[in-house]
Amino acid sequence: MNIRSIASPKRLLLAVLAITLLALLACGSSATAEPASGGTTTGGVPTATPQPATAAPAVRDTGVNPGKVVLLMPAWGNERFDNIHTPGGGNNYLKFMHADGVNGDKNGKLIPGIVTEWEIASDGFSWDFKVRDGVKFHDGSDLTVDDVVWTYEHGWGKGCLEACTNIGNPNTAAFVSSVEKTGADSFKITMDLVDSGFVYQQMSELGPDVEGIHPKRAKLWDADLEAAFDKNPIMAGPMSFVEHVTAERISLKRFDDYYYHPDNGLPEDRRMQFQELDILLVPEEATRAAAIRSGSADVTILSLETRKQLESGGGRYAFGEQGVYWWVFFPHQYVDPASTPFSNKNIRRAMSYAMNKELMMEKLYGGPQVAVAKGFGAVTPNTIGYSTDIDPLPFDPDKARQILADEGYPDGKGFGKVIVNTYVSTALPFLPESAQVAADMWRKELNLDVEVNVGDETSIKKAWTSGNLQGQILWRDNEARVDAAGITRAVYATRDGSLRFHEDVSLFERVEEGIKVFDPATREKALNDLYKVLWDEHLELGIGYVNIPWAVGPRIENWEPWPLAFFPSAPWTLTLK
Repeated sequence: MNIRSIASPKRLLLAVLAITLLALLACGSSATAEPASGGTTTGGVPTATPQPATAAPAVRDTGVNPGKVVLLMPAWGNERFDNIHTPGGGNNYLKFMHADGVNGDKNGKLIPGIVTEWEIASDGFSWDFKVRDGVKFHDGSDLTVDDVVWTYEHGWGKGCLEACTNIGNPNTAAFVSSVEKTGADSFKITMDLVDSGFVYQQMSELGPDVEGIHPKRAKLWDADLEAAFDKNPIMAGPMSFVEHVTAERISLKRFDDYYYHPDNGLPEDRRMQFQELDILLVPEEATRAAAIRSGSADVTILSLETRKQLESGGGRYAFGEQGVYWWVFFPHQYVDPASTPFSNKNIRRAMSYAMNKELMMEKLYGGPQVAVAKGFGAVTPNTIGYSTDIDPLPFDPDKARQILADEGYPDGKGFGKVIVNTYVSTALPFLPESAQVAADMWRKELNLDVEVNVGDETSIKKAWTSGNLQGQILWRDNEARVDAAGITRAVYATRDGSLRFHEDVSLFERVEEGIKVFDPATREKALNDLYKVLWDEHLELGIGYVNIPWAVGPRIENWEPWPLAFFPSAPWTLTLK
């Protein structure tokens, strides 16, 4: 599993000490930052009718800056390029290289991309799609429907259950029964259950899954071919591969023939406005801050601790609203309910009552401009189906202690060791530190023996899907989204999936009922009603979300990152002075 006990760097110790002292003093918030705005309206429901592109006057490709942008990331996953082996952190480089099947806009609406039309069958079990003509891969070859079908079968075919190492792919493969070409420019995906969020979650640039279109290869699954692709990845997105130096740098260049621009009848020009991009792996925040201030880097993630340093060097923040959330749950607690207190819904609630979430966010993140205690799991305020009655439970340690006593654990006696597993996030700052703060609160308020283990993202996720974290807690980040039906299906409705949270037949049926509603007039209420049921179960703890604090340096003239995107979104809006 390659999990080690958390180290104790100075910053972490200071943060934990501050939390403990403030919890004892019960002081009010000292934040001066204004809360983030509510963001854009919720849209993008994948409907049963095609969504054609809106034509716009042609704009010639002029005025592209010849310079280079330098992006620093604190982490970026496992540095692979093939979809089936790339975890969420890979979006930090692949979103520049990929062309997704379906695109989106800043309001969370799905719009045509390589896939120009999509339609759901009347029974909800299959989707029909059409593919755009004239799209080029980075090597100059034409992208065809065969490449699209191959990519989706590579990522969701039954062979993926064994061959794919990215945890989302086998979960999708478990309910996709077939991907088949149906015409010269069309294909069909058939599923074993109805999932109204499928196009958003699995196929669109708005979703978290890494499924850009690849050129068709000789075999669907072959380790040697996949390794060769990693060394020379060919895709169809706005930037092409130049060089990869392991654990150091990924270099890309502008792809002049990227298809998304008005000359091709599309509503805007999404080609890059600069020529080169270097993405550097720099874990240390102080180093990233110094690089932005000196002008040797242009974009990174920085906490508000560095605000004075950033602004004194001419930089500023461009917040990615609701970009990522805390996903905290109890893996496979249902396997042996008698062995873990977390099989008890009341105990799960007590763990939430014993956390002062606002205090944690104030001291680690600087307040509500960055971290906000709203929402439940993937459902944040801009998500379809959100309402305030699924916000996190309030801090009430007396109630938490009473619950433990009522359930047979007075003063924490007999509870057993609580193990919290986490990792350094590619998008959520201070993820391990926040886990340690929660652990300290559980020790103080509930008298529990808590151990925090930090490992790498890939090994911890593998331990989860393999069932090796049974009876423990997984404290991880996850991608916020406009449409949470897909992830709800993955963890609450996929009965034989390795990610599932429960084995309650009636709950499976209730979730299936909620996520099969497609009608926009009733879908929001159907999902809200479902999320209230899931909130009541508390199989995951509502913590809140983070507005990703993107720091941009003085060389950047403009960048407009989208809400509900955990990666560097809308890169075509990024311009150099």
